[in-house]
Amino acid sequence: MRKLALFTLFSFMLTGMIVITGCGEDEPTDPNEPGKAKVLFLHGAEGATGTVDFVIGSTVVSTNRDVGATTSYFDVEEGSTNYIVRTNGTANALIDTAIRVEGDQNYTLVALNETGGPVELRLFRDDLTTQAGKAMVRVIYLINDGPQVKVAFRGEGIQLYTKKSPLSFGNSEAFNAYEPGAHTLRVMDKDVQGPNDMQGETTKIIEEDINLIAGKVYTFAVVGTMANPSLVTIEHN
Repeated sequence: MRKLALFTLFSFMLTGMIVITGCGEDEPTDPNEPGKAKVLFLHGAEGATGTVDFVIGSTVVSTNRDVGATTSYFDVEEGSTNYIVRTNGTANALIDTAIRVEGDQNYTLVALNETGGPVELRLFRDDLTTQAGKAMVRVIYLINDGPQVKVAFRGEGIQLYTKKSPLSFGNSEAFNAYEPGAHTLRVMDKDVQGPNDMQGETTKIIEEDINLIAGKVYTFAVVGTMANPSLVTIEHN
């Protein structure tokens, strides 16, 4: 009888261990476990010769990208990771640098270069907060041979940004809320004067018709050169 009782107790304990192990899938995840960031790449380095490949860590995530090209968001582990821009199809790194990102955040990583200078990478945090019935807009200015600029919606009598200082190469403003619909976006020399900053027909750098959709978050990147500028539209959501 004693042996039978011991055997029964052992069987019960073993069964209990199996039950506990089986419940592991329902246990909550560790709240301290690092989250993932999301990073998209914009090639705005006019001085790069030919097209480029974009590498995160040891993984080639995009190839043969020309100036103005963008990618979708890629998941990246929180912390420091090496980002590499290299000449298409080669191991020639135009830049290879470690950049730290935070989990559960969205970023736009921009390749750019000063006139005649090396390729750099600049990280912009993407605030995807929306406002009901509005579109969220920012502009990144990437023309390295151009002047400092101001940005406006031509014909609407409102300046896109209220900050008084001009927008310089390699920089952006925060996202701002605007009414959805058709607009004309103008980027012009900061020294242009006129009512509501709407003058400057002869000194505009670029002017494009854009359409804003409520609930969407946009980045408009001005890339290229003064002689050949272009506007890149990124929809973040």
